[in-house]
Amino acid sequence: MNGFIEGGLYDPAMDMQTSSIHGRGWRKYDKLSHMVAPSPSNLWIFSDEHPDSINNGGFVLYPLPSRTWRNLPANYHNGGCGYAFADGHALTKKWADPVPKDEPVLKRMRLDYSNAGKFKDYNWVIEHSTALLQR
Repeated sequence: MNGFIEGGLYDPAMDMQTSSIHGRGWRKYDKLSHMVAPSPSNLWIFSDEHPDSINNGGFVLYPLPSRTWRNLPANYHNGGCGYAFADGHALTKKWADPVPKDEPVLKRMRLDYSNAGKFKDYNWVIEHSTALLQR
């Protein structure tokens, strides 16, 4: 597994230029006590990242409003991606949407993948990556 959840990069105190999600109000995970939403059984810690989007180890997401993939999860497990969760379990998530399921490996760095109007898989990843802060 070559991608990890970003921790402090989800910090709502960071400005738009620094925050990996280009927005405020999303939960960050710097230590175990921060893992309350989603619960540890629903929060992934490590994942397989698509070979063309590996650049720094952190798996960057843009929750709202763009809902585009900055980094792309892998699809080399028979059209799916391996995830390790904070409670210790792991699973292979089988993709349904063309991106990421059918995204080819071009052997060059690429970022910012379009969803082409399909958000089922993207929404699953967001729901298992972070949560809105309670106001």
